[in-house]
Amino acid sequence: MAHNVELRAHPHQRLFNASSQPAQSTHAWEKFCAETGRQPSPWQFWRDWYQGMLSNTPTDWDLQLQVALIEDAIWDAGPEAVAAEIAHIKQKIEL
Repeated sequence: MAHNVELRAHPHQRLFNASSQPAQSTHAWEKFCAETGRQPSPWQFWRDWYQGMLSNTPTDWDLQLQVALIEDAIWDAGPEAVAAEIAHIKQKIEL
């Protein structure tokens, strides 16, 4: 618990220093980006979300909450269905 309190006291601190990020996770991230980089991609939200976490520019918290509340049936329908729902949620938030 003490660690969580410390992180909350420094909300702008990066998760990893660029030189200390584990090489294995960096490699996995680069591979994911290369494999899902075509536009449009059902993985665009997740690439942006993770990159935001790494660079301390997180995705809008309201959007994250709405994504977390997506119904199980949509999640079960696959990445394209989830991406379409996220696009719909983004449109509603932007209004």
